[in-house]
Amino acid sequence: MEGLVSLIVPVYNAGKDLSLCLESLAAQTYAPLEVILVDDGSTDGSGRICEEMAAKDRRFHVIHQENRGMSGARNAGLSRAGGQWICFADADDALHPRSVEWMVAAARKGYDLVETGYQSGSPGESPCFKDADAKEIKMEIHSSAQCIREMFSSVETDVVRQAAVWNKLYSRRLLHGLQFGPFFASEDILFNLEVFRRLTQVACLRVETYWYCQRAGSSSRRASQLITVRCYREMLDRLPAGEEGRGSLLRKTYRKMLTTRYHLRGTADEPAAKTLYREMLKGTFREYLLRKDIPWKEKGMFCFLWLFPGAMRLAMHRRGN
Repeated sequence: MEGLVSLIVPVYNAGKDLSLCLESLAAQTYAPLEVILVDDGSTDGSGRICEEMAAKDRRFHVIHQENRGMSGARNAGLSRAGGQWICFADADDALHPRSVEWMVAAARKGYDLVETGYQSGSPGESPCFKDADAKEIKMEIHSSAQCIREMFSSVETDVVRQAAVWNKLYSRRLLHGLQFGPFFASEDILFNLEVFRRLTQVACLRVETYWYCQRAGSSSRRASQLITVRCYREMLDRLPAGEEGRGSLLRKTYRKMLTTRYHLRGTADEPAAKTLYREMLKGTFREYLLRKDIPWKEKGMFCFLWLFPGAMRLAMHRRGN
């Protein structure tokens, strides 16, 4: 169908929050829409809720599969999607009713990727969309290089906005041959890194149309530490020396190595972490020291804390970690 948007939603034990998400998707004002709900082995009745919605609204389609994780569920949705454009949502979040409509309107101006703002909330709160009732939606055009820089910045809101897939509309041709990797953490950022490298411009709508529910303890931060460093290493492999964003990524990787080394001390993951650290230092430490876009003060602090881990423990203790 001309102009069809495929909206993919991985669903795993989403519980009572699922209904809020599905209602926000059913309320979308954009007509050529298919919603692909991927029940990823749910055991709490979420699959039944998906089927009930599909029975009420023929735009909704359900895929049931054994648990394969977020990446596996999204890939299953991509293989089923028939739309000209693709977007994603998480099962415990919500969209403004005109979210898809506004993104498609921007995409039709000749952009393969459209991004919107988001609002964070907590479980039990009502979704809030700042400036979403404005008569005119402002649009800015950002370079993909700028988006990559923000993806690895120290500003959390910038990182989330660029790394997330749920606040974006992708043209189907842009995603040709691209799938989500098998990482437990940071699969979104790897996906979007490849996307940004395939284009030159991104249309950014200055309006919050996505409500992102932040859950404390929804995944184990400690369990994902090592995976995150591995993910950063893969991103460094994909960003050759001299390419935009590499310095910021290298800087972020070395900061992450310090905190991961602290959090994993004495755990079952420590031996694997030590092997990874050796590989990282052997492959990138010289570059890290020679890069002019990383302050010498920061390099010196890394070396000091790495050589004297007791100082790192003291610093983390003072921060309450």
